[in-house]
Amino acid sequence: ALAVVGYGNISALFSSGISYYVIPITLLGFMFAAAAGKTGLNTWFGEWLMSLKIIVGRPYALILVLLLGMEMLTMMNAGYVGLFMVWGIAVSIAEQAGLPKRNPFICFMIPAILVIFVMSGFILPFLPSSVMYMSFFTQGMGTAIPELPYMIWQLIIVNCYVLVVMAAAKFVFRIDMSAIKVALESYEGKKCPKMDKYQRFGFIVLVAFLASMISSMILPATWPIIAVIKKLGVLGMMCLFMVIFFCYRKEDGTHLVTVNDAANGIGWDVVWLLIATTPLAAAFQAEACGILPTIMGTLTPMLMGMSPAIFIIACSFFIGVGSQFIHNLILIVVFVPLLVPMCAQMGGNPYACYLAIYAAAQAAYMTPAASMTAAFIFGHPSLEPRDGYINGAMHFVLSLLVVYVIGLPAANILFPV
Repeated sequence: ALAVVGYGNISALFSSGISYYVIPITLLGFMFAAAAGKTGLNTWFGEWLMSLKIIVGRPYALILVLLLGMEMLTMMNAGYVGLFMVWGIAVSIAEQAGLPKRNPFICFMIPAILVIFVMSGFILPFLPSSVMYMSFFTQGMGTAIPELPYMIWQLIIVNCYVLVVMAAAKFVFRIDMSAIKVALESYEGKKCPKMDKYQRFGFIVLVAFLASMISSMILPATWPIIAVIKKLGVLGMMCLFMVIFFCYRKEDGTHLVTVNDAANGIGWDVVWLLIATTPLAAAFQAEACGILPTIMGTLTPMLMGMSPAIFIIACSFFIGVGSQFIHNLILIVVFVPLLVPMCAQMGGNPYACYLAIYAAAQAAYMTPAASMTAAFIFGHPSLEPRDGYINGAMHFVLSLLVVYVIGLPAANILFPV
């Protein structure tokens, strides 16, 4: 369509999308997660979660363990493998409890686990999702977001949200947990499984990668090893550890992980969306198209009369609402580079503005068209469409509540301007 209207030719448009710097990071991120899963590390992690004594006879402890486990798996780059594994654990427990396929526990937990999965994907600033979204701030402000304060802010928000979700389950939805409590008592005496040597290998590689990324953020760049890590960057370090995965051989001499194994884990729907979004976002911002000048000409008089705090709340709210009907990535790509500098010009905190807008847009679960992950809720076999609408609306409201009450004050402390 862009070529037909004369915006550019097909070759140039494809090249601009495929050459976007986030594409190789995303590809390697998917491959890294698949390689780690091939070692059996994800299976061990699920068994370890269910061996914890804290869950025996305690349904809300189970919710806490599942949500925190989803957070940890996502930070460990388990990707969709981790999501499906945690979903499987929740469904299995519901089945053991004798609950029907569609029951209040599962109707609540499936969306809650997905939301924590999405939120946790942004905790570490070197993961593909974080790199991509932080790049939109850089486009608007011409400077990068400090990584350590960013990670602390994300940890605060995600873990506060876990507590809020548990409170909603207990005091708002009042889910009947009696059958779940009985089922959990069957796990009493279960021992924590030991890792086999392949799982240990995967764990060591994963921890080494995470340690190298985190150390490069907090240790002096003058240290030789830190200087090397910074020169290699996320792409280089991913390549290095992928080579380690590929070199490891099993006892029979075959490779534990092959390039094809890792490549099979690539989420091409995500990759092609990014490739398509890049030239589309550029077209939206092109002066010849006149789209953004029209929109900003309407919004600017209203927004400029606000205080910085009200400006941030208004922008995040309207973009959050819009994200329920228009793909959230499109709105982020288009509006973050425009609204964040505007907030700074008004004397507001551009970091707080970005974080509020991004968090509101990420809470896009109310309709199947809201985001790629929203479709997972509406497509889950244990849920009806109305469950998706109800839970999507709830998580949107809870997300805004957490961001406005906790996130904005935390952002102003962590990112002083």
